[in-house]
Amino acid sequence: MITGILELTVLNVSTEQLNWKPDSNIKAVPNISVLCDCSFIGDGSSLNSKWKRKEQIGCGSSCKVYKAVYPYRGFEYEIAVKEVQINLSKKAKERLEKSVNTEINILKKLRHKNIVQYFGHFQDEFNYFIFMELLNAGPLSHYIDDNREKPKGLKHSLVVKFTRQILNGLKCIHEERIIHRDIKAENILVTNMENIKIADFGISKVFEKFSKASTRGVGTLRYMAPERFGSDSYSYPVDIWAVGCVVFEMITGSLPFKKFEDYQIFKVMSEARPFPFLHCDNAMLLSTKDKEFLAYIFKKDPEERPTVDELIINSYLAD
Repeated sequence: MITGILELTVLNVSTEQLNWKPDSNIKAVPNISVLCDCSFIGDGSSLNSKWKRKEQIGCGSSCKVYKAVYPYRGFEYEIAVKEVQINLSKKAKERLEKSVNTEINILKKLRHKNIVQYFGHFQDEFNYFIFMELLNAGPLSHYIDDNREKPKGLKHSLVVKFTRQILNGLKCIHEERIIHRDIKAENILVTNMENIKIADFGISKVFEKFSKASTRGVGTLRYMAPERFGSDSYSYPVDIWAVGCVVFEMITGSLPFKKFEDYQIFKVMSEARPFPFLHCDNAMLLSTKDKEFLAYIFKKDPEERPTVDELIINSYLAD
């Protein structure tokens, strides 16, 4: 018999933060405090009878994400459950468990309206289950595809709103001495109320007290800052660069360097001036203000790149 431990944190969440469906015989309440002071210790079968798995809503190389229902005090609450399979070789399992534990520990620390909310986790012999808030609107990448004003991307007011919220979430992350390292449209989720939540902290780096930089080459190629292509160490500015790529994508509907193969990108990045506007099919869709804001972000020298705080007060976001 497998014994599992589910730990749940005390949370006060609004109906916007947690999508929920009450039992048809129970009157709904507009504001809820859920998963309060709860702990569960029991076997796997008992846990499975408590959490009701619904349809799969996402997947990765070693994980699947499901919509699930949690019954609590007469209500059924919809949540997201990330199932990470650890039934692997010893070395692969150790590497994956380290990544999962990093994500869990980071999610526990971060409490912000623009960061996906963590509820708890459970581990059995073969899997980790991470319980998080469900955001039915899906990732920003899908939102851009569904709501773009062809041939360009999102309308300016949404670009400004989403950029502000991304930066507010990133400010919280950086204040906790964390580099996200994989900011991209797929890892930014949209709520039904058109608000932004940063997700996926599996490869994030938590700085030790005296640590200044990371050297590990992880992340998504087309969102990577120039310093990440070499052997040099890097720090918080890599997240700023990635935010610039997301802003570019929201404005134009495509990433910089979309027409290039992966192997060509480093060469193009090394040579491109002005940078990177000339290398996107939709670069002509950028306004003068768009170009000025992106040029402020896309500094090749990370020391010249603005901080989160400097970007938040930029006049571009005051529109």
